[in-house]
Amino acid sequence: MLTIVSGSTLALAETASTMTVELPTAIHFLSPVGDDLKMGPGIFEVEIAEAWLKLVPAGQGRIEAVLLDAISGTHEETLSERIVRLEADPENQDVFYLAILLADGTGLEAIGTKSGIRPRGWRSAFVGKFRKARTFTARPKILVPGSIGQAQPAVPLKKVSKTPLLRVLGIPKACESKKIEKVRAKASSKWDAEKIDCQLTLENGWIITKKLIFEGAKANRVTLDCQKATLGDGTDKDMIEVRSRKYKDKPKEHPDFEKLPWKWEPPQNVTIKNCNIIGSVRVWGMATNGEGNPKEYLDKEICIPMTVPQRCQKLEKPNSNELKKSSRKPGHAGRVQANAPKNIVFDNVTITGVGRNPFYLSPGVTYTTLINSTMNGKSDKVAIYLDAESAYNTIKNNSINVVTAKDKWENLPGMTSRGWPLIAIDGSAGNKIMNNKFSSLNHGGIYLYRNCGEGGIIRHTTPSHNEIINNIFYYNKYNGSKPAIYFGSRDYGRLQRLGHCNDDDGKPFGSSASEKDYARHNVVMHNQFYKRKILVQSGQPFPTVREAQISDLVKTKNPKVNTPNYIEHNQMVTPQTVVKKRRAGCYLPDASPNFLLDGRSLGTLKDSGNKACLTQSSCTDGELSRSNASDCRVNKVDFSCQVSENNKGCQKVVACPSGKKLVGAKAACNLEFGTVSSNALQPILPNLIKVLKASDKVSAGSCHVGGNKLQSGQKEIAINESSPSVAIGCKEHDKNGGDCHIKGILYCQ
Repeated sequence: MLTIVSGSTLALAETASTMTVELPTAIHFLSPVGDDLKMGPGIFEVEIAEAWLKLVPAGQGRIEAVLLDAISGTHEETLSERIVRLEADPENQDVFYLAILLADGTGLEAIGTKSGIRPRGWRSAFVGKFRKARTFTARPKILVPGSIGQAQPAVPLKKVSKTPLLRVLGIPKACESKKIEKVRAKASSKWDAEKIDCQLTLENGWIITKKLIFEGAKANRVTLDCQKATLGDGTDKDMIEVRSRKYKDKPKEHPDFEKLPWKWEPPQNVTIKNCNIIGSVRVWGMATNGEGNPKEYLDKEICIPMTVPQRCQKLEKPNSNELKKSSRKPGHAGRVQANAPKNIVFDNVTITGVGRNPFYLSPGVTYTTLINSTMNGKSDKVAIYLDAESAYNTIKNNSINVVTAKDKWENLPGMTSRGWPLIAIDGSAGNKIMNNKFSSLNHGGIYLYRNCGEGGIIRHTTPSHNEIINNIFYYNKYNGSKPAIYFGSRDYGRLQRLGHCNDDDGKPFGSSASEKDYARHNVVMHNQFYKRKILVQSGQPFPTVREAQISDLVKTKNPKVNTPNYIEHNQMVTPQTVVKKRRAGCYLPDASPNFLLDGRSLGTLKDSGNKACLTQSSCTDGELSRSNASDCRVNKVDFSCQVSENNKGCQKVVACPSGKKLVGAKAACNLEFGTVSSNALQPILPNLIKVLKASDKVSAGSCHVGGNKLQSGQKEIAINESSPSVAIGCKEHDKNGGDCHIKGILYCQ
């Protein structure tokens, strides 16, 4: 077991000799600054270089060496020589762990994935992500040091001089004065732009009218600090573009240039902060939007002479639409994500919309963050657009007050609920929207859908697994029907064929196979909705007015397709009861309770059938962490209580073994004629009680575990963990005598 050294960094120097490892497939690791590094397949020499792992392709020379981000720690194994280990995660074959363990008890570990997509909440194999140890359930594959298949004695570490970190990591230098002069020069046209490949710091009071472009690998690790400078003069255009560089392996003069495939080089780890942006922001990879750029702008423009102001137009040519080509093949989501920017941060910016969508994340953009910012102004459509195949982005701690447009589709019968909301989650998954305040909600708040067929592009990802937690939805005078959150907002059935939904037909996957939205497994929890009135069409000549409920503000269209979603712990508030400053809690998937407040920890039970285990979970402002080690010393005590034709019901006390205390329970009930089978009980989560069949007269039957009583549905079981026992029972009243059965499990430790 490898244990992290908490609060310190090990002084690991570069070793004198190397070990080798064979990567069986291409694996994406992270560089020390978070850039994506694709390594393998092949044989590599593995070394320790200060606080990082170094990989050198065998036989290619040290000039090709790369540094991998690694966690340093100590281990408890007795070793006579260094070893290198490579392990595939047994629960997720996409993840690999590479580690060096040294004979002196120290070591380093790097983590990579085959797909290049790094899911939230992942765990390491050798070193706990949160400075906690993990014990192996199975011994990983050991690859011996030295030549493959031959063990060599360990070589002692030798001290080496430290290289300045910026030089080692290739952090861009500060922009020179000539570059800053070009940035500050007045834009000659709407399309005038400056590419930024250096650390750029502006000054308060400056007004920049040129578009700033962060393109390809040259923009990696670049920071733009505006220091409250203004970008934009009110012209309706993107003032910031973070985009991938499109290229081919050969120059245009090469005879095979037209035959070669296009490639994209995405930028990573770009930070834009403290900016006042008048206009819009766009982050994009293979295409600027979900339609795939049917036209491509050239680096030339034509201006009409003798016009005041001078009128110019960008020259354009037909585009091959590589996004469309990719979408018609399996694996599209992974391709477009690999080719799009990632790890882009917008911090403490003010974006004033002029017309275009103020903040647009195009297809495939991942791990991009908008935090601590303000959005206002207006938009011809939405305030924030998360386009198809984008994923794992974060919108947090923002004030969003953008006046959006009325959707022209609303004039069609049956389409009145569509609208242009503040946030469109269009085939985007795994995003976190937390701690924001939303106002100007007249055309809707957050709508989750999948835009079918537009531009002939097949959408592969569904709007799923998004977390909308701890936001404030402010209403003043609005009393219309547009909800704050809408699942499947474009699921209009046959009406969809009136638009572009048939433009992507012909393939057995994605939106080509089905035009439905499939907005599923999204979380809406701990949000606050200002109380407001709502107009209700009651069939009378004039609509009536009543108080809006949560069900009016969080809606689902076509529930057969757009469920399940998890809508709990939300509140209706007034200006007097709203809590304006609090941090986000965390959703606990597949657990009961399913929500954890910020700063709290909880032991969650998981019952696999053969055994039950407790895992410690903690929440820090919407980020859930789980202990790498689970405690499986949990005893299971089965219980059952059943009566037939007896209105008195059945009650008993069930106890844990001597010396054990109750840590959880689950139960299933049949409150009409029949029994509860083990198969029916098995899928119920620990700490839930569920009525599988209610009494024909619901109020005539009930079941309970402790003080947790219900007549239908399901509810969370609150357990007194200081007690070793609990009362359980069921009851149904019928003129011929009641029938009921409760069956469950106690978890004891």
